[in-house]
Amino acid sequence: MARATKKDLSWFDINNYNFINGLTLSQFIKELEWRDFLYRNVDDDPSLFGREDAIKYERIFSGDPNLDVPNKEEKEIEEFIESAHAQGDSLRSIYGDLPKIASALGVSPITFTELSMYGYAAIDQGFFKRDEEYFYIKPESMLASVSGNLEKCFTNMVLVSIDLEDATDEEIIASMTKVLPLWRKQLELPEQAHVARKRIGLKTIKKLMANRVLPILDLLIWERRNGKEVSNPMIGALVFNDDPKDTQAIKETIKPFALEAMSEQYTRLLRLYMNKDGEINSSKMSELMSRFL
Repeated sequence: MARATKKDLSWFDINNYNFINGLTLSQFIKELEWRDFLYRNVDDDPSLFGREDAIKYERIFSGDPNLDVPNKEEKEIEEFIESAHAQGDSLRSIYGDLPKIASALGVSPITFTELSMYGYAAIDQGFFKRDEEYFYIKPESMLASVSGNLEKCFTNMVLVSIDLEDATDEEIIASMTKVLPLWRKQLELPEQAHVARKRIGLKTIKKLMANRVLPILDLLIWERRNGKEVSNPMIGALVFNDDPKDTQAIKETIKPFALEAMSEQYTRLLRLYMNKDGEINSSKMSELMSRFL
């Protein structure tokens, strides 16, 4: 593979990444997730990409790397799509919007689509019958849980009722802590090991910032997209021009860490850490870094 020259990388300016200091951890994670998507899909046929995705590459390679904030062209595309949905026969334009309460990773309110699938599965498997005048439910199933009894219907999920009126938040959280391992055992769904057991904390934030993960990832994305190697000395000169790094350290430690940091396993751990600490959630990256001074 041919090596990239300074002229090839004239689009790169480390000062374009000063915006990172003003990001919250949540916003920083979104920037990592964009890089993961672009890095994984860089070899796809460009004709198969939507214009919105192609713009992200163009933005990075023109010195505009704050990807989660839409630029002018992206805003125009969003406005066009919204207008088309409003004028066309979309579900939203036909039926309007019904309330959708919040969801999070692993916890989602049941939709009417899912509810109807549970109902059809229960009828199909003989738990109840209904016609215009008659409703019958199998007696032995009246107090049985839905989950664990229906075959081939969301078998990796638990249909749950959470009483928000009669139970306090603390009681609900304590109950979930108690029943989760029981559900996993009874349904034979052990906790997945694909989220690595790593210690995540303020030192992790410092490492992400000190190793300048986002600019390094942009150089690696350019490398894959253009088929030219961005050498370790070049990364050192461009990314760490004010804080020289040993090229061996870049090769063996800094680059591998950058690639790991944008992976789903790592960003999920960062989100878990963030969601457990309300202060971390709202603090800017520069504020978090100041704790080390």
